[in-house]
Amino acid sequence: MTIGLRRQLALGLLSASLIALQLALMQTFSISQWHHFAYMVISIALLGFGAAGTLLALCRSWFLQRSTTLLPLLLLASALAMAFASGRVQLMFARFDSYLLPYDPAQSMLLLVVILLLSLPFFLGALVIGILFVEQAEQIGIIYFANLLGSGLGGLIGIAALARFAPEQLAPALALPALAAGLLLLPPQRKWLRLTAAAALAAITLALAFPPALPLSQFKDLQRTLDLPGSRTIAIRNDPYGQVRAVSNPALRFAPGLSLNYRGPVPQGDALFSNGDWFGFVPAGSFADAASLLDYTTQGLPFVVRSPASVLVLHAGTGLAAAQALNHQARSVTAVEPHRAALELLRSSYPETAGAFFARPQLRVTAAEPRTWLAADSQRYDLVTLPTLGAFGGTAGVFALHEQHNLTREAFAEIWQHL
Repeated sequence: MTIGLRRQLALGLLSASLIALQLALMQTFSISQWHHFAYMVISIALLGFGAAGTLLALCRSWFLQRSTTLLPLLLLASALAMAFASGRVQLMFARFDSYLLPYDPAQSMLLLVVILLLSLPFFLGALVIGILFVEQAEQIGIIYFANLLGSGLGGLIGIAALARFAPEQLAPALALPALAAGLLLLPPQRKWLRLTAAAALAAITLALAFPPALPLSQFKDLQRTLDLPGSRTIAIRNDPYGQVRAVSNPALRFAPGLSLNYRGPVPQGDALFSNGDWFGFVPAGSFADAASLLDYTTQGLPFVVRSPASVLVLHAGTGLAAAQALNHQARSVTAVEPHRAALELLRSSYPETAGAFFARPQLRVTAAEPRTWLAADSQRYDLVTLPTLGAFGGTAGVFALHEQHNLTREAFAEIWQHL
């Protein structure tokens, strides 16, 4: 393999690793803090690329004269930074509290350190990309092609990794393509570089095998539930849409906005969380019995007005809204839930309750985005139900800007056409 081809292949591997790392960090931030911090990842990557471009512009000759040694060294350093900077940031996030940002200057400093640490792998990787672009300017077409092809594949690799690896393993796993790129460019006459590469491989393997536990914000729904005595995790499923976790605790009860007129028992069961946020309740007994409680909430109003024959439930969650419709003798219920991994976990981990309920002949459960379903479905319904929305700390602050694509004017127009 020629030197030029090895460099193009190394550039593609590095580009794939950097893009996949951004997806991994978005997922990690969504779980450990909230999805708002996921947007910060793009800024962090751009910060690293911008700093690398500035340094390369100031010290261009120095970098180009030593490129044979610097390229593999920078690639190995970038791979190590990917594997270990993320783990250190996770540990630092255990002390970070987004609620205290307006009041505690130390939280701002901690966030700044997190940003600088995470920008390091992008900074080192961007130096490699910049050197290759400058060195092979006469072949910029093929070099740019390798960069863009690797970046495109990195998106696919990142999505596949979100389903394959636990969140704390993502960064070390995605550092492997960058490490392979460094091995491709190792010069045969530099024995110390080969020893460095072997040490880097061993360190990344250890980081992958023994990753630090991912700390959660104390205000996450999942963390508050795990803090209850006797809480234990029943099942975990990783998915690009979000990590799903089922937690059991004898104290868990389901009573959302329950009227004081209700005199029956409050059902006990397990809780499902997606990226650490509340997803739904899984009753320990019958879904029909648990859903009868919803008649004593505002969700019971449509069934007082009329008994619908066909019902469409958007963002069906664990299926209790669909069970309420079946309790009111609906002949057909279509439950649309975009989180496929959550539906799979419910069927596999709760076969006698959720699995049996989903198998009812009057119920059709579909894994799809509600807007996509509405655009493709031609059926008419007597009732279309929307999900109950919640927000930490009320609906002010950062959640005031939380987009809801199912509550736009266009979405309601599509829903209206299905009634």
